[in-house]
Amino acid sequence: YPHDRQRDEYQADVFAASLLISSRDYAVAEVMFDTPAAIASELGVPLRILKLWCERYTPTLTELYSH
Repeated sequence: YPHDRQRDEYQADVFAASLLISSRDYAVAEVMFDTPAAIASELGVPLRILKLWCERYTPTLTELYSH
């Protein structure tokens, strides 16, 4: 398969997010902080990694309680 740098970087970031962020740690950080930037800082990950993780692995508590 030909390499697509953008796709490869995206897949690497998704994989990194799955390794760096646990559901438990995310849930605790989300209760403690009210902004994505603060949550990312608490978890020690770049904001883009946090956003990918949220998109791929779990809804936020706010989303869960809004339905």
